[in-house]
Amino acid sequence: MGNVMVDVNHVSIRFIQNQEKVDNLKEYFIKLVTRKLRYDDFWALTDVNFQIEKGERLGVLGFNGAGKSTLLKTVAGVLKPTKGTVTTKGVIAPLLELGAGFDMNYTGKENVYLYGATMGYSRKYIEERYDEIVEFAELKDFMHVPVKNYSSGMRARLRSIRRCLFSTRCSLSATPVSEPRARNASCRCLKTM
Repeated sequence: MGNVMVDVNHVSIRFIQNQEKVDNLKEYFIKLVTRKLRYDDFWALTDVNFQIEKGERLGVLGFNGAGKSTLLKTVAGVLKPTKGTVTTKGVIAPLLELGAGFDMNYTGKENVYLYGATMGYSRKYIEERYDEIVEFAELKDFMHVPVKNYSSGMRARLRSIRRCLFSTRCSLSATPVSEPRARNASCRCLKTM
């Protein structure tokens, strides 16, 4: 694999969608046994192929429902491909949901230290990078406020700094970019990676 960090080879993901609502296990079992259980196959990804080498960046763009988060969850190992393989090398830090990894009752500052500690960084390392983190996120006046009181854009910016300023070999993120400052932080993040 050499310098290839992520190898996605002919990956397809199928979800099964029930055609009707089944409210309980008994009803499900009866429909299954009597062959009245109806469902449709929904292919969220079909035959996706790419490789990411060390030092490369890849942005995945698409409309809602296009499969971006499904692809990232597959690369992160959260979902198993229906067909194909995903091979990764090194540490992968998936940040797939807006509040992922946050303790909503902790302040922004406490969450930065908590995240750094869970990634194995020393308190000294975090302290040395803290001012840079705050500046990057544009959250100087809000770092002592609980994250539960942050707007979605503020949480997105805090999340962006986590993956940009704490070095991991591979970061995966499904970042909402509708809020301009969150979009700018995400773009700065991609440029620093």
